[in-house]
Amino acid sequence: MSGAFAAVGDLQNATPPDRHSDDIVTGSIPKDVARGTNVRMQFIQLDGPRAGHIKVVLTPDDRPLTMPEARSAARQAFLETLNDPIFMEDLKIVTVVVHRFPDQADPAVDFSVRFRSQGEGEWTIQDTSDDR
Repeated sequence: MSGAFAAVGDLQNATPPDRHSDDIVTGSIPKDVARGTNVRMQFIQLDGPRAGHIKVVLTPDDRPLTMPEARSAARQAFLETLNDPIFMEDLKIVTVVVHRFPDQADPAVDFSVRFRSQGEGEWTIQDTSDDR
């Protein structure tokens, strides 16, 4: 398991996100979000070293995250995982879990999404928040 730090907050010239629940990859943080927060990011390799399944767990340090912020954080975590040279080879599944409250895992309010490789840079997206 390894860790990293990230932040979510207001983006300059951000386009308002589409409000559909499946708008995970293309969404951005709404302009009305004025405060940023630090987010701890943990990478956990699942199903053995050759399975290509990485779980990314995000936990805010400062304050709770709204659903748009949680979606944006999931998107950023996915893109960071894709760009990480450690995970580039044989990456097949990226599961991102965003804890919405500082230092608190609550499956009832956590946001979770699974990205599954279809090959040649194509990925399917499944909101797994409701799979409890």
